Amino acid sequence: MQYYDDIVAPILIKSGNSVNGSGIASLFLVCSEDGTSWTNGINPNSTSDQSSLIGSLASLTPVVRVAANATLYYFPEFSVYSLLGFMPTYWSILVYNQSGSAFDLTAANFYAKHSLVSYA
Repeated sequence: MQYYDDIVAPILIKSGNSVNGSGIASLFLVCSEDGTSWTNGINPNSTSDQSSLIGSLASLTPVVRVAANATLYYFPEFSVYSLLGFMPTYWSILVYNQSGSAFDLTAANFYAKHSLVSYA
């Protein structure tokens, strides 16, 4: 099936219990046409620190200022097509945490949903 857009609902993150000041969390969109070669060489399946690969990649706006312990923060919804002007075969969201502390580890406290829009 061919998709012409993907609507990403608001994304929720929750700060951990030891926020050290007022850092930021950012979203990035990485794409691939073959599922192997990704934007800036970032591997969305990796669990290692890839912050050095972000480089000049533009973050989605707005960034979230993480300023309080155990607090919910939301990134607004967006359309992949409206951001890129095309629909990549594969895409992934990268959350870059520069808040100075880890996010809450409870899976329910990181939430992201999306809805693919296809041709009828």
